[in-house]
Amino acid sequence: MPFQYLAYLNRLAHGELGESMLSRRPVAVDLAAYLPATIELALVSILLVVLLGLPLGILSAVRQNTWLDHSSRVVTMLGVSMPAFWLGLLFQLVFYHFLKILPMSGRLADTFQAPPHMTGLYTVDALLAEQWAVFWDALKHLILPSVTLCTASLAVLSRHVR
Repeated sequence: MPFQYLAYLNRLAHGELGESMLSRRPVAVDLAAYLPATIELALVSILLVVLLGLPLGILSAVRQNTWLDHSSRVVTMLGVSMPAFWLGLLFQLVFYHFLKILPMSGRLADTFQAPPHMTGLYTVDALLAEQWAVFWDALKHLILPSVTLCTASLAVLSRHVR
């Protein structure tokens, strides 16, 4: 067993991550294919945390013990205590199933082709290629997952700022 582990570490040090059990391709190839989408989602989530969390915390601090402060604290408490997977399911149910205003999954609708590959980030690539409809669709596909991801961090940041 120790020899297998050392062989694994040796392959890992040389960039051989193995083969994916699902796609049967090298893991490095799959990582390269999916990393841009992950980076795009993380960047949008961080941007939302900063753009929403700071003003929310500042408003709560400036207007302490008002309805705005109390409602902000309730919302941030819910954001911290609600598991992300449950919140994601609720968002899908409300915004996709009931309201039908946001897509449930994917990066683009089937009616669009991916923008020309420059950065791998669909929103940035669509902007650079001046494909406004593709940009808007990619942005709509980012809303549900990024809001789900940013909720807990937004709640923590706004509470710390307050």
